[in-house]
Amino acid sequence: MSKPLKVLSYYLYLSVAVEIWTVTYYYLHIPNLAVINLYNGLEFIFFSLFFYTLYKSYWFRQLVLLIILLVLGYFIYIFKVLESIQLLNLHLCLLYAALAVMYIILYGFQLLRTLETKELSSSPVFIICLALLLYSFGNVYIFTFAQHFVDTQRLPHETLSRLYYLVLILFRVLMGLAYWNVGQLSKKV
Repeated sequence: MSKPLKVLSYYLYLSVAVEIWTVTYYYLHIPNLAVINLYNGLEFIFFSLFFYTLYKSYWFRQLVLLIILLVLGYFIYIFKVLESIQLLNLHLCLLYAALAVMYIILYGFQLLRTLETKELSSSPVFIICLALLLYSFGNVYIFTFAQHFVDTQRLPHETLSRLYYLVLILFRVLMGLAYWNVGQLSKKV
């Protein structure tokens, strides 16, 4: 398995473990926002490392490392100085999503210049980038409007959770398709 897919596989294992953890906490009526905040930070690091392993350019790789360090510093500053880790920080969620979209766009330009696959839809990395893009935009939408809808009681928390799980299922289906395409491409070789 290639290095980018190994990084992504570790992320997916973490994702499943955190999903089990947060659902368990939910049913035990234990606050789980600290777990979600930490997971969001780890998710960003894994996505960053995924793109780090994909970028060929030394400067892009250095940019990714710099971004990781800056975001980690900001993460620590936010939760140590400004607020509790028990509060969902929408600024960090938006920052993670914006940076993920930036990674995808930058890699997309590199991919389109060097793509050897005749059909873009059969490129596993293209499918992964599409999955990450949809997941990032879905999270931005959900996190941006979640607090407003819950505060005004126009939309129950459970509805937002279902919407998040729908985005997560779409993300995981696309990731499964990408892994399946890796298997198909390796059979052809």
